[in-house]
Amino acid sequence: MNFNKHKNKILLGLALMLILLGNSLEGSQPKTKAIPNLGYNHWLKTFKQLPEHRKQVARLIYKNTKGSKIIKYSLVAISLKESTLGKYMLNINNNKSLDCGLFQNNVRSVLKREKMKYGKYNQIEICQRLLFDSSYSIYHAKQELMYWKKNRGTWAKAYLSFHRGYKFSSPKGKAYSKDIQVIIEVLKRELFRK
Repeated sequence: MNFNKHKNKILLGLALMLILLGNSLEGSQPKTKAIPNLGYNHWLKTFKQLPEHRKQVARLIYKNTKGSKIIKYSLVAISLKESTLGKYMLNINNNKSLDCGLFQNNVRSVLKREKMKYGKYNQIEICQRLLFDSSYSIYHAKQELMYWKKNRGTWAKAYLSFHRGYKFSSPKGKAYSKDIQVIIEVLKRELFRK
């Protein structure tokens, strides 16, 4: 077998195996049914119970994000909500699109932003970068968030659209937005606490 010809498929397969192995060691990914706003105590408990290496991921996202404190805290909160700070870094959606990386960046959106054609190999390439290059993942999550902030006006609406796109009245999006806002309050108190 010619390795170079099939390198991307092999690397994605290895990445998927590592992710699945990691998930089996830490527990399986929870089902993503719409859960109403979970509240401060839930997210405080969730953050405090994270293993130290997940908290370190949160601190690295914060430190490696360029911009204001609200942008930094927003991205850490989104990563906690989307991937449990890197525990669940790959999701195949019902429409067969991929969400990859610390922020579950939608590969189709990243391809559009990168002005790349939608195709199997480009999807693999982008997903690999989102999985293995945290600065690339941070960059695209920030671009997505700032796009919605500019177009929606408020942070609450930006969080809703980060999750649900143009579905502005989505109950799932509204609950997601409230959770992100609560997580940010938890992070302000706990992220750098010794």
